[in-house]
Amino acid sequence: MATVTFNRSIRENKASKTKVPFTCKLDFANVTPEQLMDLASDQIIISLQGAARRAMEAKDNKKTFAQHVNEMLNTTVNVKKHLENARAPGKSAQEKITETFAKLDPATRKALLAELSRSAK
Repeated sequence: MATVTFNRSIRENKASKTKVPFTCKLDFANVTPEQLMDLASDQIIISLQGAARRAMEAKDNKKTFAQHVNEMLNTTVNVKKHLENARAPGKSAQEKITETFAKLDPATRKALLAELSRSAK
């Protein structure tokens, strides 16, 4: 096995606006393929549990949590497809506002900045 390096950032908590970057090196030198598969399986199960919980929160949900779990977990999971569709980490309120602001036309941006300036005083 090899060493894998990746760069990520993490928020202190969901309300935090700033992200702290970090670099992590994973050394797989003494890890057996079976151990690696166990770890990957655990992570996929956790991800599927989250998907079942989000399905429960849907407005048109008519199923119990157990029904969602049975549909999602008591089947053969296509890992590649699951990883492609896995939920990405959520964006902070600041990130959402910045993206939305960038999509506004110049006149609307100017009016919004003027309004924010008045309300900040």
